[in-house]
Amino acid sequence: MAAVPKLNNNSSNYHYHYHQQLHWMFWELNSVQGSVRNYAKSLKKKSTSKIIVNNQKLMEKERIIEDSVNEEEESEEANVAPSVIMDEKTMDEEVERNSKLQTPPGLYIIATPIGNLNDISERAKFVLSQSNMIACEDTRTTRKLLHFHSLISDPPQQLISFVENKNASEVYSQSKKHLSLILNRLTSSSDVVSVVSECGSPCISDPGWILVKNWYVKYLKIILILNSHELGVPVYSVPGPSSIIAALSISGFNSNRFIFDGFLPAIPKKRRKLLQELREIQGNRCVVFFENPNRIKQTLADCVEIFGGDTQIALCFELTKLFERIQKGKLSTIERVMRNEDIKGECTIIIGNNSE
Repeated sequence: MAAVPKLNNNSSNYHYHYHQQLHWMFWELNSVQGSVRNYAKSLKKKSTSKIIVNNQKLMEKERIIEDSVNEEEESEEANVAPSVIMDEKTMDEEVERNSKLQTPPGLYIIATPIGNLNDISERAKFVLSQSNMIACEDTRTTRKLLHFHSLISDPPQQLISFVENKNASEVYSQSKKHLSLILNRLTSSSDVVSVVSECGSPCISDPGWILVKNWYVKYLKIILILNSHELGVPVYSVPGPSSIIAALSISGFNSNRFIFDGFLPAIPKKRRKLLQELREIQGNRCVVFFENPNRIKQTLADCVEIFGGDTQIALCFELTKLFERIQKGKLSTIERVMRNEDIKGECTIIIGNNSE
């Protein structure tokens, strides 16, 4: 801005020049303000355009990154998806295969209810309905089960009794020929032959194991003759109820490890000898065995003497039946309570270990 000339205050032109000076100064100020506004607008336009350009560049980078990620994901899916799909397909096929009810020829070991007739699997019912022959401990009990679940086939299954003698070493069923009859049926035809006990799982404290053992022996001879060791022995398990497991599950004892010894000997001397042997090897395990109702009181008295009155015991009666009950407590207390009871039905007895 040019220097303002100094004027004499007494000059007549003082007021005129003074107003001219102010007018010129305001004009300059407005000019400067306009320039500033125009500069600011130009900066704003530049800034806005720069922001737009930056945003466009950023969006382009994001698009490129996104496209790259999508390509990687598609590549991964192309490599991974088939195996995943194959796994899912395989799983579906496995589920379908494992849930399919089928009965290739052979010997089937089928668990049946230990009390409640409804405690039987769908597969057990299917195999029984498809069986040509059923080897059973008691044909009356098995026929009752077949009728209850409407499993009688057409023609009806051949029921053949299969029991053992008192020495538990030989098989009898009206004659020893029944064993040969069953084995011949298995080898000479494509029949389904089932084995059931009176209740529970066959071959456990049950003569069924003798049949299975002889079937292995006979079939292995066939394999040797055919010189085909790839052939597996056609023995199939159809699992289900077991009074041993049922009793342990409701006993409240630590049943991670246990000893099972079937039915105790009827002769007192042999029974006490066996109980003494069980006591010596028990350790931290439960001892499980079956007992006849007529011998429970004597057996409890022997247990008090051998295991000690403070040892915990559980007596399981009528498992899964209407009057199912369990007596649990100290051996001495249970033995005293049971003296005056009229005991009916077989009993599963569990003796706890010393730490319980």
